[in-house]
Amino acid sequence: MTTHEPGASRWTFLTNHGHVLLCLVHEPELRLRDVAERIGVTERAVQGIVADLEEAGYLTRHRTG
Repeated sequence: MTTHEPGASRWTFLTNHGHVLLCLVHEPELRLRDVAERIGVTERAVQGIVADLEEAGYLTRHRTG
């Protein structure tokens, strides 16, 4: 097991699309701003990813309010 040092790059097997999808599967009521913060990308990036996932049929979006 290795430790993560500050400033070291982090990597993952999942794409940002995968991370967004997993966040929303586990907590579908999350705001896009919160998803962006959790996975470390901009809110605008998450908006584009959600649009991609919606277009591909992986999720549907419902607005409240």
